[in-house]
Amino acid sequence: MAEKEGIGSLPYYEDPEALELARKASEQMMSQEMDLEFDKELPPAMRTGGIYALFTDLGKSLPNLEYHTFGTVPAEARVDFADREKFRKELGYDELKEATPYYYPEVSVGEKGGSVLGLFMPEGVKQYADPKKRKEREEMAEKYNDPRLRIGDQYKIRVSPRGFPERPEKRLVGESLANMEAQSFQVYDVEPDKSYPGFLTGPSLPSVNVELNEMLLPFPEYQPERAATYKHELLHAGANHPRFKEFQLSEDFKQLPETVQTDFYRMAYNQHRYTGPLKRYAENYRKGQENNVVQYLVENADALLSPDVLQQGLDQEGQDTAVLMLQAIEKGEDPLHQYARRVGFDAEDRKLLYDLETMSLYFGEYLNRTADPETGKQAYTAVQKLEEKVPR
Repeated sequence: MAEKEGIGSLPYYEDPEALELARKASEQMMSQEMDLEFDKELPPAMRTGGIYALFTDLGKSLPNLEYHTFGTVPAEARVDFADREKFRKELGYDELKEATPYYYPEVSVGEKGGSVLGLFMPEGVKQYADPKKRKEREEMAEKYNDPRLRIGDQYKIRVSPRGFPERPEKRLVGESLANMEAQSFQVYDVEPDKSYPGFLTGPSLPSVNVELNEMLLPFPEYQPERAATYKHELLHAGANHPRFKEFQLSEDFKQLPETVQTDFYRMAYNQHRYTGPLKRYAENYRKGQENNVVQYLVENADALLSPDVLQQGLDQEGQDTAVLMLQAIEKGEDPLHQYARRVGFDAEDRKLLYDLETMSLYFGEYLNRTADPETGKQAYTAVQKLEEKVPR
């Protein structure tokens, strides 16, 4: 069950709409209502039950999973920060987002890790609170020359308020926040129910943590980014779910083609292999909506399908995409899905999306067949049969 974050911890806002967004993000983050709100910002294929959502959907049921929000302004800088709201609104979303890394607390992981928009921290990290186990891990890292094994560095969180007091842009956050010193902590040393720098509550283990950037929160353009981050972290949770591990040890798994087994191993070891293409897919889909590409396609179908168009600037890839989109319209399917999974994608990225669909088919069938017959709680009921056998 998701742990609710107290309203008493919420930042102060002059804008009632921004306060309501913060309330939803903190109190109802993992409720069905908030889940639906995030889904609205994403393509259907990435929403609950979509062909790219099996692992994120499964992640929601990871045992003992809790949810937290980070990226909040510390209490000692609150008043000064609130007084600068009018300057942030005047600057606008695009310029404010560009300025954010320099004038707003940055959360990063590891000694050399960059800033993050979300975190998934697995239960297993708790064991490294034991100095003996940390030492064993360090010895393994040195023996195999693999820095990824240094669990202490990997799960060290830094909250770094940054600013340039000599520059006028400090007006965006106020001097108190811009001049604060960086703080850090190890996630396996977190005390239950204690707040840590930049977090409303927690964090706890296991947990999904999603950024609540107070500078960007009042802008609607920020919501799709938060939605994508939320799904990204839940994908990590799904790949750490006991049912996924159970599947990998099952006879069903052993009967799969070796290439598919390899894809599942890759998912277990490196989910970021798939999150990048998914992010680009979501961006493509949103741009397609904003640019009314479906309407343009329908109005110019004859010209786009003409052989002459290839001599007038449109390449074969573009024409193939137009064909697939028109076929989707004829079948009553979503033409933007074909657009989003092809435009700007190279062959490798396109294959990764197809591999994700294939894994969802096999794993989803296993979840359905082995669901609890009484409650069906572990069932994944939206698995669809793949129509394409080979990615184009």
